[in-house]
Amino acid sequence: MAWAVVWWLAIEDSPSTAKWLPDDERIYLAAKFAEERLELTPVEAAVAWRALIHPVVWLIAIIYFLSQMGGYGLSLWMPTLVKSLGVSSMNTGWLLMLPNFIAIFALIYAARLSDRLRTERSSFFGPL
Repeated sequence: MAWAVVWWLAIEDSPSTAKWLPDDERIYLAAKFAEERLELTPVEAAVAWRALIHPVVWLIAIIYFLSQMGGYGLSLWMPTLVKSLGVSSMNTGWLLMLPNFIAIFALIYAARLSDRLRTERSSFFGPL
């Protein structure tokens, strides 16, 4: 919540009111945004609702739901399972922190590898 307050106070709503932008960039961005607004075509509500019945959308939603439920189940029960093996509370915390710590660097490496090999699609679906 503290970060939201800082963001609310520091970030402007548009480039035209951003005091930290140089004048030439402010003018360029305002013109570019106006140009993009003219190119936008409105989407009908029926089209948006049709997307909700598309099988691929449901497949993605189911995959996301199941992965979140698995993650919550794992994060809630894993400390109990590890402690039942006779590991102390402190060491349980350290052991359970390790995969998340490794995941930070693995995600950064995977993103860089994906950029280098230009294999965004397989890099996206691989971790799923």
